[in-house]
Amino acid sequence: MGRAGRTGRDFKVRPKAIRRALHPCAVSRYSRQEILPQIGKAGQEALRRSRVTVVGLGAIGSVTAALLGRAGVGHLRLIDRDVVEISNLQRQALFTEADVDRPKAVVARERLAAVNSEVAVEALAKDVNPANAEDLLAGAGLVLDGTDNMETRLLLNDVSLKARVPWVYAGAVATRGMVLAIVPGRTACFRCLVHDVPPPGTLETCDTAGILNAASSAVASMQATEALRLLLGEPASGRLLLYEAWTQELQRLKLARRADCPACGLGRYEFLERRGAEVIVGLCGRNAMSVDPVRSEAISLEAVAGKLGKVARLRGADGILIAEIDRYTITLFVDGRAVIKGTEDPAVARSVYARYIGS
Repeated sequence: MGRAGRTGRDFKVRPKAIRRALHPCAVSRYSRQEILPQIGKAGQEALRRSRVTVVGLGAIGSVTAALLGRAGVGHLRLIDRDVVEISNLQRQALFTEADVDRPKAVVARERLAAVNSEVAVEALAKDVNPANAEDLLAGAGLVLDGTDNMETRLLLNDVSLKARVPWVYAGAVATRGMVLAIVPGRTACFRCLVHDVPPPGTLETCDTAGILNAASSAVASMQATEALRLLLGEPASGRLLLYEAWTQELQRLKLARRADCPACGLGRYEFLERRGAEVIVGLCGRNAMSVDPVRSEAISLEAVAGKLGKVARLRGADGILIAEIDRYTITLFVDGRAVIKGTEDPAVARSVYARYIGS
């Protein structure tokens, strides 16, 4: 009886002890990471001091951003030119049905803030182009590629080399993906791998080949791991990681720096120097074009809405205006950039912009 009584008294005390042990002040958010010998408390503090910019919040960028936010990277700048579409939800983990038509960068900031309030998150609903790339990436200690086209990646490569900031390329299509960590002056750069923008129609896209969500998520995990290694001072391997998700095969190819590489070999930043009055880029698998007139001032969405009210169906939120006109859908951002859905012809996209938004 006495033994049973003691057991009963002990049982009443244990929940309080457990609650004290589980109190936020007692258990670190990052305790499971700090146990790892590769990280530890010193490494966690290094992550807290880190500044990372993620360019593109699609299938790879959204997952990578979520992993780094949960890991405690102290400052994340999230850049994406697009809005959430229903077809994104198959693979882009930060978004829900309620987010359709909202800017991806804004939604991503909200999600990450809800997950980890200790991380400072910037959201920039902008297109990265030669006119603004250096400003948008300024201050980053590491840049992560979540983009969907080679021209932007070659631009990121130029900015990285010029500023001597490491970046991690990642791409996925169908069931395959690639990851490469690039450290200026130490590894091969992206232009050592891709000499120039391939001709239109020569590369598979998610529109022509599809995308397995497990493939893009796996590639994002590999990119996040490379990012954490670099932030913690680990040397880049200089190897291109090739992953085939359906057969679960991984290859690691050593890349050598090319002495004749225009970028890292000869110091020419040709994609960064392509500053013009307008940037028009196709969006992967979207039947859409991004038109950026590279304005220096914001535009009035209210004024544009007033002009289009009689000819278009309008809706808007979070600093964007969406206009459905004829067979086109125009998503207009406050900086003047627009996504023209309904064409893959740059000339048509330019014409639609001029007709309805202005020059």
